[in-house]
Amino acid sequence: MRNIAMLAVWSIFVMFSGCRGCTEQHDPTGDWKKFKEESKQANQGVPSLEKDGSIPVAVDKSQESSGSSGIDGKYSTFCASCHGEKGDGKGPAGMALKPVPRNFVTWNDPSITDEYIAKIIKDGGPAVGKSALMAPWGGVLSAEELQQMVEKVKSFRK
Repeated sequence: MRNIAMLAVWSIFVMFSGCRGCTEQHDPTGDWKKFKEESKQANQGVPSLEKDGSIPVAVDKSQESSGSSGIDGKYSTFCASCHGEKGDGKGPAGMALKPVPRNFVTWNDPSITDEYIAKIIKDGGPAVGKSALMAPWGGVLSAEELQQMVEKVKSFRK
């Protein structure tokens, strides 16, 4: 009787071992190949740091094609949430910050130079003794865009 039971178990094992449906369902080879391909693409030609030591930033091509390119688009993306679209310091995120963001409209200090504005944009608030809540944007703005952003900030003044 014991031999018959072992023969039945062995027969069932042999019969199901040929079932490709079971092995295909649990075969991780496809996932492994996908992982290897994604890993290869992710690490292809991407420097760990830019030449100036900043972290590389992925360029979102969808924004460029949707008309939000240029310095106005960058201001809207990086600055307006705190400083407001009109530069009045009343952006949606800025309303919750202490100290509140700079109001560029009423900011009329003749001692503030273009270099000062560029430094605070590039290196953030702490670089000029201001709030650490002012993020540095030097890693996402080229030198030309930085100068354009200085002009954009100055354009809000009345």
